[in-house]
Amino acid sequence: MQQRHRWLRLSIRLMLPVFALAGFGSIASLALPGMAWETELSRSDSPSGFYRASVIRVTGESACGNGGIAVRVVRHRSIFKTGEDIPFCLHGKGTVKVQWSDASTLAIVCSGCEGYEIANEDWQHLHYAFDVERP
Repeated sequence: MQQRHRWLRLSIRLMLPVFALAGFGSIASLALPGMAWETELSRSDSPSGFYRASVIRVTGESACGNGGIAVRVVRHRSIFKTGEDIPFCLHGKGTVKVQWSDASTLAIVCSGCEGYEIANEDWQHLHYAFDVERP
């Protein structure tokens, strides 16, 4: 009887990591279909270095709906991100570029834009200047 208990305890100890990894894998597979994948196309840091604007291609559910191209502005101190805003989303065709006019103004230029959204024109101490050219 003692031998059976030892064998059972040994089997459980050996299989526990396998079961744990299988559980984490199944949870991850349930979460992945709803996740957004991002590819950074370009970025520009503000003159002060306090903000970073990125043009990103998003695949999947995101703040811009179901994919497209977005402009994301991140506020950071040192290495930590302390805020984020998405002022512009492009769902159709077009080319998006970002450029800092000064320390507090970000110019967002979209050439040949079809199907876009402008979320807001100001965020914290920043102002967004939009130049949207339609085809």
